[in-house]
Amino acid sequence: MLGTSAVPSIATTTALETTTSTASPPEPKLTLQFKLQQNFTAQLANTSSPEFKELKNKVSAALDQVYSAKYGTNFNRTVINGFSQGSVVVDAEVIFNDVSSLPTTRSVAEALVSAASSSNFSLSINTSSIVVTDPLSPSPTAGTSAAPTKATIAALETTKTAAPTSEEKIVLEFKLLQNFTEQLANKSSPEFKELQNTVSTALDQVYSSKYGALFKRTVITSFSQGSIVVKTEVIFNDASSLPNASSVAETLVTAASSSTFSLSINTSSIAATSSSTATTAPTTLPTLPLDRTSVPNTTVAPTNAPSTDAASSATPNATPTMTAASTFSTAPPTNPTSMMTSSITEATTTAASTNPPSSSEGTLGLQFSLNQTFTSDLSNSSSTAYKTLSSTVVSQVNMICQKIYSSTFSRSIVNMFTRGSVVVDMTLVYKNKSSIPSTSSATTKLSTELTSITTSLNIIPGSVIAHSSTSDSPPRPQVVSLAIFFSFSLLAVGHVLTVL
Repeated sequence: MLGTSAVPSIATTTALETTTSTASPPEPKLTLQFKLQQNFTAQLANTSSPEFKELKNKVSAALDQVYSAKYGTNFNRTVINGFSQGSVVVDAEVIFNDVSSLPTTRSVAEALVSAASSSNFSLSINTSSIVVTDPLSPSPTAGTSAAPTKATIAALETTKTAAPTSEEKIVLEFKLLQNFTEQLANKSSPEFKELQNTVSTALDQVYSSKYGALFKRTVITSFSQGSIVVKTEVIFNDASSLPNASSVAETLVTAASSSTFSLSINTSSIAATSSSTATTAPTTLPTLPLDRTSVPNTTVAPTNAPSTDAASSATPNATPTMTAASTFSTAPPTNPTSMMTSSITEATTTAASTNPPSSSEGTLGLQFSLNQTFTSDLSNSSSTAYKTLSSTVVSQVNMICQKIYSSTFSRSIVNMFTRGSVVVDMTLVYKNKSSIPSTSSATTKLSTELTSITTSLNIIPGSVIAHSSTSDSPPRPQVVSLAIFFSFSLLAVGHVLTVL
């Protein structure tokens, strides 16, 4: 019996070991390799050396920032496995939270190429060296898929400007509230590429959050004049995952109405239309401007129908060619639909969140320095430069504060920018006075988060300071008070001189 029972005990142990070893499936990840344009040193081959650790932290921080902005909560982290010679070859892994959130290798490659073309990116990368592969794919597939993810700028430009005709997509158009420059008409210019990356990153984050694995990517097709008219394509995996155009439009209206959104969009200009290979709806998009008082009829007419009346009498088979018609009213321009009115009202209501704090709310002052050059237009709160930077700062600070303080935090307000690189003075607003954290605790937590890889702000380490806010008013009135003080002083001096 003892001899007999020994076998099951060994078998049971083996089974437990087997169960233990298979309980945790491998993390969903893609391997990433690229070359840094800098000299390789022997110390970089030693994973224990300070040089290795310093470069590892720098590279992983930059990659984490790119992919967290691109994929949001689907992204987990990057792991740097090693550096080798040839300038400096980086061997890394991009890890996601689950298999369903794993993007295509091409998408990961494109994200890094786009980031590397931006003047704000901290790494100097040879973009033609970028290769992304899926280690979990079967060998034949891996061999096949590796080629398209060896990203050169020329190859990716083709993908960015023309989506494959077999892909299911929604054509999207809207206006950015900023000035158009002639460089934005040139797809090879740094200005075009930088704005293309900014817009596509913001849209990817919105639609991946809304549609998850059904969403594939956005493609920016052009920028044109009229503030900046953005024409883009929102691409999905297949016909079964293609949402209504109205849903795509509503999603962007909601995102743009949030104080945390990084793009300044005229929400009344948003137009979306289905672009199936079986329809001609995309050709009607440029004629669909949307404003707060006029909502055009977006029901698609046959190509030989010149009027709105003809459109409304189109056959039922023609209706699906513009799925946005179910959202944007077919009523006359003077009677916009309740949906669009609601969207505009929501946008206006959300914008009010930048108002000064109420008497029941609590406040905390925050100051930090951005590692960038101060320009005179940042002193003017009406300038485009001020508004753009303010929007970016508020978006990032709100994101961090909501992470730290959750439901007790309400919003942040930029009071002013001053010299020294760019010193940001802000007010943090909390739901009530009892939820205000201590200045020391806030300084520690905010300094850690704001200078980490989770924000796109280039904040100078050690410059983050939280301080008590003794007034609900921003600091600017203090300048007025100082001016009044000097005015009284001058009057006093004048009086003395008169007496003498």
